[in-house]
Amino acid sequence: MKKLISILLILTLCLGLCACQAAGKVELPPIPTSEPSAEPVPQPEDDVPATPEAQPKDTPAPEAEGNLIVTVEKTELEAYDPQNGETLILRFSYDTPRVISETAPAAAQAINEYLAVLDEAYYTGDDFGDGYGTGYNNMLTMAEDNYIFMVESQMEYPSYEYTADRTATVVRNDNRVLTVCYNDYTYTGGAHGMYSARYYNFDPSTGVVLSLSDLSADEPAFKAYLTDRMAALAQTDETIQSQIDGFVDPADYDSAFSSLLRDGSWFLGYDGLTVVSDLYEISSYADGLVSFVIPYEQLTEYLDARYLPTNMGTGSFRVLAEADMVDGSTEIIDMIKVFDEGYTYYLVADGSVRDVQISLVEYSTFFYNQGLLWGCSAMDDAAVQLVTLIPEGMPNLKLSYRDADGAHVFYLSESGLNGEPLLVDDSIEPVG
Repeated sequence: MKKLISILLILTLCLGLCACQAAGKVELPPIPTSEPSAEPVPQPEDDVPATPEAQPKDTPAPEAEGNLIVTVEKTELEAYDPQNGETLILRFSYDTPRVISETAPAAAQAINEYLAVLDEAYYTGDDFGDGYGTGYNNMLTMAEDNYIFMVESQMEYPSYEYTADRTATVVRNDNRVLTVCYNDYTYTGGAHGMYSARYYNFDPSTGVVLSLSDLSADEPAFKAYLTDRMAALAQTDETIQSQIDGFVDPADYDSAFSSLLRDGSWFLGYDGLTVVSDLYEISSYADGLVSFVIPYEQLTEYLDARYLPTNMGTGSFRVLAEADMVDGSTEIIDMIKVFDEGYTYYLVADGSVRDVQISLVEYSTFFYNQGLLWGCSAMDDAAVQLVTLIPEGMPNLKLSYRDADGAHVFYLSESGLNGEPLLVDDSIEPVG
C-alpha cells in the first residue's frame, strides 16, 4: 500500500496558521518507498477467533489489551490570485489521524498506512481504491479559472474563494472497534457547498478494515435483515419520514435502502449499527444525510458479539495544576501540547473510562467542535499531561468520555476567584 506523500506544510489546529502559497501548480513529491514493517505482535487466539462460530454470539470476546491513542494534525494550504497574489482564491485543508498502540504496534501501523492512502488520495485527487478527493492541483486550476472569469465578467459581487476541507472525527474507540469518520466539505461557487461523510471501521487488534462480511457469518441474510430494519424505520421514525418524503416511494424501499449497504456508509457506534446516506441520495439538500440506527439488541441473530461495545466501568475526571500533581503513583499515558507556550495541567481519570477525547472548540450561542486533538480508547486511574492556555472568556477545550453511565462532556475553565483549573459542563454562562 502506498504511504502518505510528504505533506507540504503541517501545522497544528491550535496555532491556526496557514501556509500561504502563490498561484501555480504544486509539483507532487515522489511517494516514499515502504519501510520494513514491524514484527507482528502475536494475538491470543481466544481474543481473535477465526470465525463467528469459534465464539458464541452471546459471549462477547475479551477486549484488546492496552490503550489505542489517536492524535490528529491539520494541514492547511492557501493559494492567491495569479494576477498580483493579493486575493485569496483557495483554502485547502485536511486532517491526518495517527494511531499509536504499544501492545499492538503492527495493527496500528496497518491502520496508519490505510489512513495515509486516504490522505494521499485526497491531496492528489487520484483514486487508489479506498477513496479519493478533488485534489489540490485540480482545485487550484478551478479556482484560477473562476478568478479570471470573475474579473473579466466584472461581477458586482464576485465569489473568488473556493474551499476543500476534510475533518476527521473518532466515532468509536473502545478497544474493540475504532471508527474514523471523514467529513468533507467542498465549495466551488453557487448557492452552497457540498458535504459528505465516510466511515472506516477498524479492528484494533489486527488493523483490518471491517466490511459487512466480517460482521456476520451470513452476509446475504444480514444485509436483507438490515434492509428490512431500515424500511421499518422509514415507516415509524418521524424524522426519517420527513427527510425522505417525496424522494423515496414506499414501493422502492428495498432497492433504495439496500443500495446504502456499501463500504463507507455504515459504522458500529455505541448504540447500534448506523447506516448513512449520501447527500441528495434519498433526501433533499436541506434535509441532509439520512441516518438509520439499528440497535444492537435487534442484531443478536446476525452480528458477531466481538464487535459489541465493551463492558464499561464507572469513572470520572478531575483537572490538576502542575503543582498539585504530587502523587507519583498515577500513570501518565501521554502529553498533549496545545500551544507552544502555556501552563501544564493534568487530566486525571479516577476509575475506568473509555473513548476519551480532547477537542478544540469555539463558542457562538453553543459550543461547536473545531477539531479533534487527541483520543484514547481506555484510561483506568491514569492521567494525561496537557500544556495549554485557559482563555479568560469561554473555554476552548472540550473533554469527552464514556463510562457505564453513558457519555459525559466537560470544558476546561478556571475559577475566577483563585485561578484554579476547573472542568465545567455546558451549562457554563457566556462570558467575554
